[in-house]
Amino acid sequence: MELSNWRSQLRKGFVEFSLLRLLRLHERLYGLEILERLNLAGIEIGEGTLYPLLSRLVRDKLLLTQWEIKQASGHPRKYYKISAKGGETLARMSSEWESLVRSIKDLEK
Repeated sequence: MELSNWRSQLRKGFVEFSLLRLLRLHERLYGLEILERLNLAGIEIGEGTLYPLLSRLVRDKLLLTQWEIKQASGHPRKYYKISAKGGETLARMSSEWESLVRSIKDLEK
């Protein structure tokens, strides 16, 4: 398997995990804020990846949405917030992540 294929497979689950963690830390964000924060953290994705993922997480009830119009710009923004189910899922994902990290560290012993 080429490194790029391996990296692509690894990132698929990691992006979802990172997005849920981001929304846990920041309460609620709109799409462009999420995209910018993930990219600044080195998790480089585009709108074509982010928005379908957000839609799936909303459909799976892991995220909640709320439309809001800011007075200054007048443009409606769709804000995303982690749901109770999303928080539970994130807790399980975090536990699995910690277990994987421990396993990799155990290989070094």
